[in-house]
Amino acid sequence: MADHKAANSGLVQLSDEQYDFFRAFLEKVFPAAGALYALLGSYFHWNNVIEVTGSIAGVAVFLGVVLSLARRGYQPLVDIPKSGYDGQVVEDVIDGEAVLRVALKADATEELFNKPQLVIKGFEAGA
Repeated sequence: MADHKAANSGLVQLSDEQYDFFRAFLEKVFPAAGALYALLGSYFHWNNVIEVTGSIAGVAVFLGVVLSLARRGYQPLVDIPKSGYDGQVVEDVIDGEAVLRVALKADATEELFNKPQLVIKGFEAGA
């Protein structure tokens, strides 16, 4: 992935790498730590098992909300290949109604299922 910043978030701004790391940490480490503490705490009769596992879960939820704010307004940059666009949005008339459709270039059509992404040039109304 390219290195991007969240465009409109004033609270938290993370690169893609940082976001992926924290998301994986929140999705895997916190639940595993809570489950491990609950298992060992009940097995070894530790005190306050419910309070500790509840605290771990609460912190995970709070950090998940903060992490979701990092992606509010996120606009990834599109890397346009050197060959340009694979197609464009065009205005057309079908059965008397104005419609928009995507017109692909011939090479993009031939390689449609082999390309990881298609770059489509947008349509400007009134242009």
